[in-house]
Amino acid sequence: MWETETHELLKRILALMEAEHESSHAQLREIIRLLRELVPKPKAVRAILTYRIQGETRMASTPLALVVGQTATPSEVELDAQGNSEPIVGPLTFAADASGAIAVDSNTGVVTAMAPTADGAVATSQFTDAANGLVSNAFPFTVSPPAPPVAVSAVLSYTADPLPAALKAKLKK
Repeated sequence: MWETETHELLKRILALMEAEHESSHAQLREIIRLLRELVPKPKAVRAILTYRIQGETRMASTPLALVVGQTATPSEVELDAQGNSEPIVGPLTFAADASGAIAVDSNTGVVTAMAPTADGAVATSQFTDAANGLVSNAFPFTVSPPAPPVAVSAVLSYTADPLPAALKAKLKK
């Protein structure tokens, strides 16, 4: 079927190009439109989301542990049925679950840890490719409260107790 359609499109392009009169803009636009129909449609069947933090890329197999205020940068890939990487046709839209533990920039996918997750709970982020409708895996995060501040200096002061009267008398001698 595809070969027959391709053959017909190529015949139409050739006919436009062989026209006896000079090519017009309209003919060129039609040739471009027909050529675009020959471009294979995206064949990605799976979308995978990973995140980088401190230079290390993490897969979604275990939750990525963040501290409130910390950020993580996404990396996206789309695969065909054989597991080969396919170009992302996008645009991509990122979203977080409704837990409120993380905020996700809808355009860049950067995650910011906002509030601690409950014990055993995770917050998730994922993306949708608007061009082919693929939705990525839900990438899990846990969020911990920030560490208490660390002291950088300390002050020690002493207060002397009053001397007993007997000791005062001995010191005067």
